[in-house]
Amino acid sequence: MRETISFIIPTLNAEKYIDKLIKRLLSQTIQIQEIILLDSESDDKTVEIANKYDKVRIVRIERKNFDHGGTRNIGFEEAVGDIVFVMSQDALPCDKYYVENMLSALKEPGVVMATARQVPYPDAPRIEKITRAYNYSDKTIIKDISMLDKLGVKTFFFSDVCSAYKKNVYFELGGYETPALICNDMVMASKALHAGYSTAYKADAKVFHSHKYTLKQQYKRNFDTAADMLINKDYFDNASDTKEGIKMVKYVLIKLIKGLHFITAFYYCIECAAKLFGNRSGKKYESMSKEKILKRTTNKSYWYRKGIID
Repeated sequence: MRETISFIIPTLNAEKYIDKLIKRLLSQTIQIQEIILLDSESDDKTVEIANKYDKVRIVRIERKNFDHGGTRNIGFEEAVGDIVFVMSQDALPCDKYYVENMLSALKEPGVVMATARQVPYPDAPRIEKITRAYNYSDKTIIKDISMLDKLGVKTFFFSDVCSAYKKNVYFELGGYETPALICNDMVMASKALHAGYSTAYKADAKVFHSHKYTLKQQYKRNFDTAADMLINKDYFDNASDTKEGIKMVKYVLIKLIKGLHFITAFYYCIECAAKLFGNRSGKKYESMSKEKILKRTTNKSYWYRKGIID
């Protein structure tokens, strides 16, 4: 029998994206049973637009209670599907084969969760396009814990921007950690790998997704990522992300310089400095005051819920 499929999508003021996203999901070659929007009190037309579709269900989340892990856990509990797809509101499948290609990954022996290839939107900044090309290759890979020595922290690379889970295994593994700061998807990958399962990166399952972050946003995101990896160091086997970061910087700079984009290359160096300072700051969060942490994070409520600050 064919698997039943649910999508869960956290939303907040997603009016700009949601109609096109729902239409693209409903036009897939594989039928979807439901789309659950975990809506954090949107005050635009997100809910109004979504309610036009019979297969869309709204689960309302108080904005103050949103949590990257806990909110998605609610979605899994609500979902009727055997396979649960998780997606960000600003991601868009590139074609009608997205679901079909992701399901093929989950049919590989031992694979219990899969993530897709993220392709930058056409209007994405040049740096973002090159970075995405580095992070999201055109080659599918199946990973297990034996690859840790070879891949390091990239063994746990996984993104809930566009992912799919076997729901029974998701619950077997205990679901997302909550509260969650930013790396909840990578923690889930670690849980699966350490339990003896495999994860998949499916290169032919593609979504459009990219960002235009400011330097301040880059700093804060890297602060949160470094802090979260330290908080969850046991899940990541203390693997360092330094070598991988250096490799990516070299790759992007070479691409920019070969393309004669010297001003962009100079800006990228400034951007890398912002990321580096954010990363180093995040690794020192334990010695910081409450005020310093709250000034640097993108997710203030996490620190209170976790009990790290009071």
